[in-house]
Amino acid sequence: MIAALEAAGTDCVVFVYDRHGVDCAWLTAVIRRTWPHVRASVRDVRAGIRGVDAIVATGWETAHAVVRYGHAPMRRLYFIQDYEPYFYGHGAEYELAKMTYSFPFRRIVLGEMLAGMLAEANGLPCDTVPFGCDSSTYAAPRGVRERRGIVFYSRPEVARRGFLLACRTLQLFVQENPDHPVHVYGASPVGLDIPFIMHGRISTAELNELYGSTVAGLALSFTNITLVAEEMLAAGNIPVVNDMALARRVLANSHVRWAEPTARALADELSAAVNAPDVPAVACAAAASVVGRSWQPTADALVRIINNEVYGS
Repeated sequence: MIAALEAAGTDCVVFVYDRHGVDCAWLTAVIRRTWPHVRASVRDVRAGIRGVDAIVATGWETAHAVVRYGHAPMRRLYFIQDYEPYFYGHGAEYELAKMTYSFPFRRIVLGEMLAGMLAEANGLPCDTVPFGCDSSTYAAPRGVRERRGIVFYSRPEVARRGFLLACRTLQLFVQENPDHPVHVYGASPVGLDIPFIMHGRISTAELNELYGSTVAGLALSFTNITLVAEEMLAAGNIPVVNDMALARRVLANSHVRWAEPTARALADELSAAVNAPDVPAVACAAAASVVGRSWQPTADALVRIINNEVYGS
């Protein structure tokens, strides 16, 4: 998104908060190395937000930082990418996150599901930008190949990823499909007491290869649709996704297997995917359904909204 703003002629600054201090030179070097197409400079937000026409909060904590450190005249916007109160139990963090949706910022919401959730929560107006998929990085391997097993993205420390539910789901799946291996990437799945192949933290190219060699994937998220689901589709992998109100507005794809968020229902859909009568044909059709998808429409919409806020219509 920052690269898109810069391509449209906007000078960008990344404001960073760290209670222990910000090493701006080190962070700038990280950005240059990891995102070489981004030219943005880095500043410590505690020095104040000054010299900008607009500031965009990108998470609930940063929305509070804008209120605290952004006293100069500027346009204030908020790019909301998850329903972040659901990151927590119903306590202080929940309420601190929820209150930011009522701050007097222009709200930009990622996807129709999240827009619906915010409408139900406070009824305040939002600009909705489309959910995208990187089909240039994720794509099915050329030629027909044998696919076996399933893949799971492990994030035990992140409540919205439903790790405990995933563990029970995978236990049921392995009991009923012992010939299909379970591949795990991400963080170590502590407490997952089944045989699995651990890949750890891998590159996008390696991840695409993993998706392209397996039949299905478990793609759980409870605060917005996960990027993982459509990236799996792009590689010909069939995602099994927890069904939520409004979710199908974002992931309107007939190859997705939706399930009630119970271990039994999720395991049944995984089993149905690996035991489908023509797995290669299903994989090809799934991959073809997202060819050409990208994040460019999202970036274009974001740039248009920010320019509108700064310059007017």
